[in-house]
Amino acid sequence: AQRLPDVWAASGKGPSRITLPGDQWTTYDETDGLASNEIPSLAVFPNGVWTATSHTEVREGGLVTWGDGIYRFNDAGGTWERRTPAGDQASGPFQVVYDLTYYRGRIVAACFAGGLVASSDDGVTWDNIFADNTARSDFQNKVYNDLNNRYFAAVVDTTRPESLAVWAGTAYGLNKFVYLNDTLKPRGHIFNDIHIDGVRLYGATEDGLSR
Repeated sequence: AQRLPDVWAASGKGPSRITLPGDQWTTYDETDGLASNEIPSLAVFPNGVWTATSHTEVREGGLVTWGDGIYRFNDAGGTWERRTPAGDQASGPFQVVYDLTYYRGRIVAACFAGGLVASSDDGVTWDNIFADNTARSDFQNKVYNDLNNRYFAAVVDTTRPESLAVWAGTAYGLNKFVYLNDTLKPRGHIFNDIHIDGVRLYGATEDGLSR
């Protein structure tokens, strides 16, 4: 018989899993490798089940949400492996991963106060995706005042076959990052000459001719 897919749910006590057609949920917590039990985001991708963790602390009379990193589920061992960025994106005060998305083997995490980050090696290394130089400077200088670098949500649009777009919602608005197929990109970056024949644009670059 064909095995039905598992169903996952994010809760305040940890990620929970049920294997259909069963009726018993398994909930994972710190004893299974997680840093904390609050789950702000959880997603199932072709390369595994991913979740973010967080907790709240009382600071100066108010509640502060702390990010506790990103984890991937090890199905063979039934435990969670820490795959969080080495920087301040997903671990620290207000640096909470509120959404996760996936495209072309890359995991993208929308982090509040930590920016938009992506990994192409299953969470071993992560890189920030900055909307502009202001967002880059705000994060690198640890100012954290740029609302356009405070992310709540991210989704991948694959409706156009020649490209894809990552839509990411921030506290300031909506950002769109477009990734073109290689056939739509110029061969190089240094343009020595350009020419228009009335229909097409030709560019002579350090790596060859593009049309």
